[in-house]
Amino acid sequence: MFYFFILLVVFVGIGMFISIINDGFRRARQNLNDDHEEIFLFMLKKFLRWTGLKKASEEELYEERDVRMRPKYLDTIECLPEKIEQLLDALNQVGVILILSFVCIICEFFSFIYLNEWEDSDCIKL
Repeated sequence: MFYFFILLVVFVGIGMFISIINDGFRRARQNLNDDHEEIFLFMLKKFLRWTGLKKASEEELYEERDVRMRPKYLDTIECLPEKIEQLLDALNQVGVILILSFVCIICEFFSFIYLNEWEDSDCIKL
């Protein structure tokens, strides 16, 4: 009796396994047929536009630009550390330039005062 139960479970398991594989192949076959039609329509559209028989609509042009530009913006998370590094370098350079210009202004101011040209100049007095 136990052997019949094991045999029954094995056959039911094999049947389920075969039905799952069969369903997967059926879905793959349906997707394959859909892809052929889509590829053919894409090639036909490109050929007609290349020969000048059909002009691209504005919506199609926007869609093509979107397809070309999307990877540049979707993959930015991978470039984030590099971009942050560039930003910090730029801020560092701007900060150094601002500090140097401030130091130059202070030096000119003190040299101006030191040389007693404050009263003789046409500058606005503080």
